[in-house]
Amino acid sequence: LLSEGAEGVDAEPKVAYRGVKGFDNIWDAGAQIGIADRQAFLLGMYHSTKNATFGLGMDYKRQYLISATYTTQTSALSNYTNGSFELNLRLSLGR
Repeated sequence: LLSEGAEGVDAEPKVAYRGVKGFDNIWDAGAQIGIADRQAFLLGMYHSTKNATFGLGMDYKRQYLISATYTTQTSALSNYTNGSFELNLRLSLGR
């Protein structure tokens, strides 16, 4: 938590390690920055496969979430794709 209140800024580090049998292991490192009491956020991650993921989203009242991420292509796939775009929608029912 970098600052508190409705105008507060929250930073959450993200680190992941993936072991894939028969392939090079993959690690990811980045951060998610939340603002407005964590209702809006920005995400950035670097992957050891020499690509990156960027995203943004809104989690209104922690009940309705919409987010989008874009992952750049890895150098090995640059002949086949320019990256991928994902859209995430979530509705939390009951509390």
